[in-house]
Amino acid sequence: MGAPDSDLERIRLRIILLSRYMQACIDAETDAKLAQRGMRYDRPSGSETPAQLSKRLQAALSESGVNVSTLADGKSQLKALGEKINSMGGFDLMLEIAESAVREGGNHSRIEKTWDGIGQWMA
Repeated sequence: MGAPDSDLERIRLRIILLSRYMQACIDAETDAKLAQRGMRYDRPSGSETPAQLSKRLQAALSESGVNVSTLADGKSQLKALGEKINSMGGFDLMLEIAESAVREGGNHSRIEKTWDGIGQWMA
């Protein structure tokens, strides 16, 4: 018996937010390294910087029930969600949730790499 749809929806939302948060943190680190070298990435006027995006995503994660004090290890949280989905419905459910998360703005490569080796999932 699978989890109620509301549980899966909550998990899917967390996957979207965590994967985007992880990528925003990586992008913010890249921006900081560029700044140290006197360089910068030109973004369209009015667009968020990775640092701004990561702060906004952190707030959204907090609202979704994620303990933000442990976000420094977002990879382990994303992996734990993949393991939970695998135990609930195996590879097919993992694929369904991942595809749905990516359609809604989740970061494909963060999900793909983090879930590598869970059940039948291969990056």
